[in-house]
Amino acid sequence: MHKCLDCGEKVGRPDTKRCRVCFNKWTEENKQEPKEIKEKKTPISAVIIQTLKDELSKVTPLERKQKTTKLIKEGDTLIVHFTDWHIGRLVRDEAGKELYNADIFKERVNTLLEEILSLLDEYITKGTPIKDVIIISTGDILDGMGIFASQETQSEMAPPFQVMLGAEVIQKFILALLKRKLTVTLQGVRGNHGEIRGDKGKTKDPNANWDMMLYLVLDFWAKTILKDNRVSVHYSELDYLNFVVQGWNYHIRHIAPQQSETSAGKAKFLGWARKHNSDVIVSGHFHHYSITDRSGITVIKGGSITGADEYSEQLAEEAEPLQLIWGCSKHRPVTFMYAIDLGERKRK
Repeated sequence: MHKCLDCGEKVGRPDTKRCRVCFNKWTEENKQEPKEIKEKKTPISAVIIQTLKDELSKVTPLERKQKTTKLIKEGDTLIVHFTDWHIGRLVRDEAGKELYNADIFKERVNTLLEEILSLLDEYITKGTPIKDVIIISTGDILDGMGIFASQETQSEMAPPFQVMLGAEVIQKFILALLKRKLTVTLQGVRGNHGEIRGDKGKTKDPNANWDMMLYLVLDFWAKTILKDNRVSVHYSELDYLNFVVQGWNYHIRHIAPQQSETSAGKAKFLGWARKHNSDVIVSGHFHHYSITDRSGITVIKGGSITGADEYSEQLAEEAEPLQLIWGCSKHRPVTFMYAIDLGERKRK
C-alpha cells in the first residue's frame, strides 16, 4: 500500500507521492514567479525630448520690475515731430481727384493731435512718466507760394492764411498739453517751401520765409497773449538749430541726405555730428520716415501729412501721411517711438 506524504491517504500508484488534493496544494504553494522581462532601453531621442519638456515646463512669466522713485521723479521728455504739412497745397491724381486740400489737412491733423493725446493719456504715461513736451518743427509746415513757376495752380490758400491756420492748430495742441500740466517748448527751423523768392526764382533773404512767420506768430502769442512761463518758442535764422534734451544734443534741419548709408550721406551726417557734437539729427523734406543708427548717431527723418504727391512720385516713393513722436530720457536719446499713420493703408 502506498500513502500520500502529506495526509496519509492511500494513493493508487507506487510512484505517486501525493494525493490529488495535496498535490494541487503543494503545487500552488511552491509555484515560482516568472522571470522578470528585461527592461527595454529608452531611445536617446526620447530622453532628449523628455528633458526639454521638463526644462521648458519650469519657465515662469516675466515679472515687470517696479520703477524706482528716482526714475519716476525724472521722467521722459515727449518729442513731437511736425514736418511737411504743406498747408494750402492742392494734390490731385491723374484723374483730377483731390487727394489733399485744406479740408483733408484739417481732418488729418485733428486725427494726429487726438491720437497723440490719446497715446499720452492711455498708454505712454501709464508706464513712462512724462515731464515735458518738445515740439520739433523741421519746416514746410506751410506750402508757401512762388517757389516754382506753376505753384499757384497747386494752391488753394494764400500764405498769410496758411500761417494763421497752422498757428491755430499748434496753439490748440499747446493748450491741450498745458491742461495736462506739461511744460511745452517749440524748436523750429524753416523749410524750402516757405521761401519768398524773387522774379528769378532766388531767395534774396533766407529769413523771408513763411515758416519763420509762423514761428514769430506763435512766439508773439506765447509772450503777449498766453503769458505762461511753461511755454517757449525757439527758432533759428540759419538752416539748422541745436538744443539739448535731457543731456542729449539734438541737431535739426529741414533737408538732410535721403540715405545715411551711402558714402556721401555718411560724410554729411558724421560731419554735422562732429561739428555740432550731435547725438541725434532730425530732418524732414522727403515725405517718408526712417530711423537709423549712423555710427552711434541717431538719425530720424519725419514723414508728411500730405502723403503721396508729385514729389514722392518723382522719388518713386509710396508715401503715407505720417508723423513721429518719441521719448527721450537721461539714459537714452530715444526710449520709445510711435509712427502715427494718418492714411488708409491697404494690403496689396
